[in-house]
Amino acid sequence: MKIVVDIRSCKGFPEMGVRSLIEFIQSIKDDFPGVEFIFLVDEATERLLRAFPEFQSIHAGRQDAGFLKKKLRKHIVLPALIKKQKPRLIISFHPLQKKKGRAVIWMVHDRLLLKDKKKAKKIMHDFASAGSLIITTLPGVQTVLAEVYKLPVQQVRLLTPFPVSGLHPHTPEEKQAIREQYAGGKEYFLFYLDQQDENGFRDILKAFSQFKKRLQSSLKIVFVMPGSADAYNKLLSGYKYRDDVVMVAQPFPGQLIQLSAAAYAVIVPGALPGYTFIITGLMQLAVPVIGPEPVGDENAVLICDTANRDDLFAKMSILYKDEKKRAEQLASAARFLEGLSLQRSATEFSEYIKGLLT
Repeated sequence: MKIVVDIRSCKGFPEMGVRSLIEFIQSIKDDFPGVEFIFLVDEATERLLRAFPEFQSIHAGRQDAGFLKKKLRKHIVLPALIKKQKPRLIISFHPLQKKKGRAVIWMVHDRLLLKDKKKAKKIMHDFASAGSLIITTLPGVQTVLAEVYKLPVQQVRLLTPFPVSGLHPHTPEEKQAIREQYAGGKEYFLFYLDQQDENGFRDILKAFSQFKKRLQSSLKIVFVMPGSADAYNKLLSGYKYRDDVVMVAQPFPGQLIQLSAAAYAVIVPGALPGYTFIITGLMQLAVPVIGPEPVGDENAVLICDTANRDDLFAKMSILYKDEKKRAEQLASAARFLEGLSLQRSATEFSEYIKGLLT
């Protein structure tokens, strides 16, 4: 029996999000003797598998079909290479074509992807059928699927988040060395810029301008992105605070974790594959997080509409001005981490898989 784990098109920031899923699958393999797990990758995620020796034993299938740009208009086509292998189950961050005799687990990572009910209707209809399961680590997603799309309760399961191995807070000396390397020794906000969105980038710059002007702060902002920074660099021409903006394109393995560990705070948009895993990893680094979805209790993430420049400015200001709020957020995150267990989450997930395969 074969199980395919599709991590294609997770090009954004796979080091924490996708790495968590890979590590997670490794932890449950022993529960399925005789089952071959095949990872379907693209360029970014294949590079991730090569970069971490503990994952070299995983077979990486090559992508041989295009990824549909409009995710919720149609299903994502499964490459012929994987079809030929006739997997019994597919686990994916994306909705896939569902065929007779094949079970599908869709790892939904963001409630925002479900906002357009019209586009999502066909996908949800398929996932309401037998032999499929939607798993999410976000209670908000579970609520939307149940209340808006009327999916049966047994078809939508909540998975307890789990920690990423090897992540821990950096020492003050390590943090300062990273700041010296990337930000001239200054503290900085780190923004995960996943998509080529020039209008969104302008709004972020406007929020940062408000922050600099009103608070007279020396903080910088570092943007990290999976692709080229050329289009963004053009927008920075003539920007008043250009010297306080740092662009890091196509981070090498380990660089994103370095930048995150030394950040004053990290701003994470909600549409990143593996959003919950990324937030959990940042909590392990003991870094305050600004994001659109809660993870843990209500104080562990500073909730913000990251696409709204006024809200973004307000939340950046809160973290900067209110040290008590900042400390409370870090304490809430630490309490949340204490209750996490990779083994417990793996047991939950194994039971979900067994339920589909029997």
